[in-house]
Amino acid sequence: MRDAWLDRHKLRSLRKRRGYSVPALARKIGRHYMTLYKVEWGTRRVSPEIYVELKTALNATDADLLTDANSAAWQTTPGAQAPHLKPGGEPRD
Repeated sequence: MRDAWLDRHKLRSLRKRRGYSVPALARKIGRHYMTLYKVEWGTRRVSPEIYVELKTALNATDADLLTDANSAAWQTTPGAQAPHLKPGGEPRD
């Protein structure tokens, strides 16, 4: 399942530019390294919590991580939902 909002290629590129391996970034955000591999492979969606953790750890903006069509449409604020999720964390149609 591919995440329609997080650009996994942008995530991978930014992670590498910041000098992190997948295991190192996973340790920094307190997640298992396979979680991040699956996100980068496009087989796992990113929860709002993980998105904010990645954004903070990588010192990234929404434009750095979201697809171009969505980067301006959704700005994260504390407690905000990821755009692909309904309030409560359920996937949007």
